[in-house]
Amino acid sequence: MNLDNIYGINIKAGNHKLGIDTAIINMGAAIDCPSKRKKLCQLSDNVKCYALKAEKLYPSVINYRRKQAKYWLQNTTSNILSDIYEFIKRKTYPIKYLRFNESGDFYNQKDVDKLSQIAISLNYRGIITYGYTARSDLYYNKIHFLLKGSGFFAPNGKTTVIKKVEDLPDNFYLCGNDCRVCTLCKDKNNINIAFKYH
Repeated sequence: MNLDNIYGINIKAGNHKLGIDTAIINMGAAIDCPSKRKKLCQLSDNVKCYALKAEKLYPSVINYRRKQAKYWLQNTTSNILSDIYEFIKRKTYPIKYLRFNESGDFYNQKDVDKLSQIAISLNYRGIITYGYTARSDLYYNKIHFLLKGSGFFAPNGKTTVIKKVEDLPDNFYLCGNDCRVCTLCKDKNNINIAFKYH
């Protein structure tokens, strides 16, 4: 096992928004996002992608996330799970969640199925896998992770981006931007979430 693949490259723990109880795994960089290429992303040219913003501000982030893409595409479910479990074992605090794709999105249906297999194993350990996608063209009827659709209804609801709080649509909760104290996206529910553009 290559520990360089675990620490700081392919799997990391939390950030100032998510908290240290959340492991993060990305399938790729925002600049290479399949949803953007397929014109499935709800963000228009005048509302910029938050993940892409980091890549433009800090060019090293693109290389970092492209290494994550290579790792995701070249490793089997079993290898990724092994790395996740090793990562969790070495933490001095419990990991309760796996957040996928802070940047990028599913490349194809195989990615959905691969993540679902990872989530099955994590579910047995009490770890909830969750995230969002703009890939409205893929199938999610047999997934084992929590998923909200960006701009469309996925199994656990829908997300949208708003510019002002006054634009909050009916039947949507406004994201409080602090996942350390909020579990709306991490619960098995069909709550719709609006993210204020920042």
